[in-house]
Amino acid sequence: MKWLQTYLLKIKSTLLNQLKQGTSPHKIAQSMSFGFVLGTIPILGATTALCGIFGIIFKLNHVIVQMINYIVYPLQLILVIPFIRMGEWIFHQAPVPIYLPELIEQFKLNFWQSMERYLYTGLMGVCAWLLISPVLYAFVYWGTYYLVKRIKIKE
Repeated sequence: MKWLQTYLLKIKSTLLNQLKQGTSPHKIAQSMSFGFVLGTIPILGATTALCGIFGIIFKLNHVIVQMINYIVYPLQLILVIPFIRMGEWIFHQAPVPIYLPELIEQFKLNFWQSMERYLYTGLMGVCAWLLISPVLYAFVYWGTYYLVKRIKIKE
């Protein structure tokens, strides 16, 4: 548990340093929200680049965006299958079996057919994520804005 306390203190000190550098509570909350929402997209390996692109477009704090993105990585792994299942439900598609040994075998037998099959499955998961992400962004933004504003007032 000592490592967890150290980790949380590091996060807190990073945020406090950003507050002291003149970053507004709005921009910090916006950066944290983008990092959280983009960090949960059901495409493994795409979050760092997406966070960087959105950070440039919206002039966000890259340190905060990427830090939150990396913190929510376990959540991304947990949510991949639920997003896929939700996408299949939205598009009225039969659930695609997602069992690792079977996936490996399918890709060995016919790589391109498997790519096509799982590309559509992934796109259905992304569509489900797109439906949920605005609501998730709003919750994270307002929650973090309130907390950051309280921290800044105490300083």
